[in-house]
Amino acid sequence: MTSKPDNLIEIGRLRRPWGLKGELIVAPINDGGLRFYSRFKTIWLADEDTPREGVSWRQDKGGKLYLRLQGVTTPEAAKAFSDRTFSAPLEQLPELAKGDFYLHELANLRAVNEAGQPLGEVSDVISGAGGANAIIVLKQPDGLERLLPFIREIVREIDIFGKRIVLRLLDEVEVK
Repeated sequence: MTSKPDNLIEIGRLRRPWGLKGELIVAPINDGGLRFYSRFKTIWLADEDTPREGVSWRQDKGGKLYLRLQGVTTPEAAKAFSDRTFSAPLEQLPELAKGDFYLHELANLRAVNEAGQPLGEVSDVISGAGGANAIIVLKQPDGLERLLPFIREIVREIDIFGKRIVLRLLDEVEVK
């Protein structure tokens, strides 16, 4: 029996069954498509302590990604896996081009504004589901957390090696 690795990185979410053969639509966390995902023949589903081996992937002409789990051959069986995240060990992730990064690498970056003033530290990044933007969880110096959308208007610069992220905070409106 394989023990669950400590260094698992979430790489996608299973959406719903597709077709009659037990495939599931995948909501990928990155845009690598089939060339990225086909390297994973074993994945770890959330809330399971053993890996799912022998998975197969395909991508349609529109770019939609599908996963088939070994032993799952009907839409009814596939439905049990709907809306679950899946992960892979960090060392299985492909090396990225210079300047690219994975979302998990943003955690613990020191956050500053465009003038260089400290804003806090990135404590987490929540991947966007269904095409939504990722969310940066910023732990402010006062201990409060602030949620920021991962969009160009807010994220101005990312320096992974310098452990720094430059953020532009937009005007806020208090909701009463």
